[in-house]
Amino acid sequence: KNLLTFAGAGSGKGAAQIVPNLQRWAHNVVVIDPSGEAAEITAEDRERRFGGTVAVLDPFNYAEIPDRLRASFNPLDAVQKAGDLKAIADGLILRTANESQPHFPESALDVGAGLLAFILEDDALADDERSIARLPDLIAALQDSDLKPATLKAMKECTRFSGLARQTAQRLTRD
Repeated sequence: KNLLTFAGAGSGKGAAQIVPNLQRWAHNVVVIDPSGEAAEITAEDRERRFGGTVAVLDPFNYAEIPDRLRASFNPLDAVQKAGDLKAIADGLILRTANESQPHFPESALDVGAGLLAFILEDDALADDERSIARLPDLIAALQDSDLKPATLKAMKECTRFSGLARQTAQRLTRD
């Protein structure tokens, strides 16, 4: 019932196992396909032959597929509490096996969660703009001497999510 394939690049796993199984299996499937090759070969065929919804998550548009098959997922849409933001931020923090100073990734986790909280609370953003994609713009604003004061002021007014945005603004004001 389940199939899990691990093999090196160029070993033939796509041509020998993934694509043929996607062409035959009429049920739900999740495929991690960084190159988009399996989606290019099978997505339209699966839609035509099996019906239902074919949704390809391809944030960097690698796969050459019709736009109607492209889907998106914004993890911030599912956030209900501060812990959810910390979990998302934790997924964004690169950690090394030998953390000699665990303070730095923990600080990054706290700041990341606070920035994500602000994205969700920022009144200047429309609902469809509240995504992780806003994070680079927010970080740039906090590094811009003209934008930083207003951004920190707005963050300090945030109260949802246990005050994560406010705490982050206070931390960034001290640093």
